[in-house]
Amino acid sequence: MATCEHLGVSYEGSIGDRTYKLEIDVTNLPVQSIIIKAGENKSLACPGVNEHSLVSALEWLSLTHHVKLVDFMSDSTTVWDNQHRITLLPDTFALSFHPAIAEDSGDYICLVNSRPKADGIVRLIVQ
Repeated sequence: MATCEHLGVSYEGSIGDRTYKLEIDVTNLPVQSIIIKAGENKSLACPGVNEHSLVSALEWLSLTHHVKLVDFMSDSTTVWDNQHRITLLPDTFALSFHPAIAEDSGDYICLVNSRPKADGIVRLIVQ
C-alpha cells in the first residue's frame, strides 16, 4: 500500500452563511486506490469506520480539489458539492458517487468525530 505525498492541507471557505477553516496533516497516511470506469456507481468506505464505530460527526474532504464534500452531525447531513450525484450512505458513512465522472478522480479523506487526522486516504481513479 502506498503512502500519501500530500504533507498538509488547508481548507478555508464559506458556503451560504457557514464558514470553515481546517488544517489537516495527511503525512504518511496509507492510500487505498480504487479504479473504476466513468459512469459507474461507486461508494468509498471511510477508513477507520466499521460496524462498531460510534460516529457523532463526520466530514468527507477532497484533497485534490480542496473542497469539503459532506458534513454529518448527529443525524443531519449536508452535501456541499454535486448534490445530484454525491451522497453519504447513512449506515456505513461511505461517500457514494452516482455516477462517477472523470473529474471525481482524486484523493479523499474522511474525518471522524472531529479528529485532526484521517485514518487513511482513498484514491479514486475514474477512467
